Order: sequence, then structure tokens, then C-alpha cells
Amino acid sequence: HSAGCLVAVEAYFQAPERVAALILVAPAIVAPLVSSNPKKESSTERENVFNNKDSVTNGLNFYRFCAFLFEIYLQVKRAIIWMIKGLMNLISYSYKKLLSAILRSHLAIFL
Repeated sequence: HSAGCLVAVEAYFQAPERVAALILVAPAIVAPLVSSNPKKESSTERENVFNNKDSVTNGLNFYRFCAFLFEIYLQVKRAIIWMIKGLMNLISYSYKKLLSAILRSHLAIFL
């Protein structure tokens, strides 16, 4: 690709009128090769878009499905956070009880 760009720039500096003529004529050469009947295809596509409500319905159903999945994700996230907070409270309570028991023991009194 880069070599092609360099060749094009070099050709432009050698003969700018040829490159300009090629630039003007190239769309007329390439356009018939790209699509045989663009007006017919585009009007058919437009009719399908306007007459076919299924695409809108499918998009709406997909949106609803994604919203449903997002709600499930939020509920699962809340449940996991609730369990982690409960576990943290249990560990904190157990740590406080253990520390209190150690400090009240005979060993702590001797220290």
C-alpha cells in the first residue's frame, strides 16, 4: 500500500495532467463494475425498511432481552455483595470475640 502511494505521488509529479485525467475518469470506469442497478436495490431496501416492522420489533425485543439480562446481573451482583458483607461482619465479630477472650485469659494477665 505504501509503495503504491509513492508510485502515485511520483507519477503525479512527472505528469500531473495524466493523473488528473485518471482521477476524473476513474469513477466512471469503476462505478458500473461495483453495482449493476443501485437505484432498484436502494428503493427495494427502502421499501423493506418502511414496510417491514419486524426489524423494529426485533430491535425492541433485543433491547428488552438485554435489559432483562442487565437486571439479572444487578440482582446477582447485589446478592454477592450482600453475602460478602455478611461474611465480613462474621469475621469481624469472630475476631473481636477471639481478641477479647485472649486479653481476658490468664496469659494476658501475666503479661
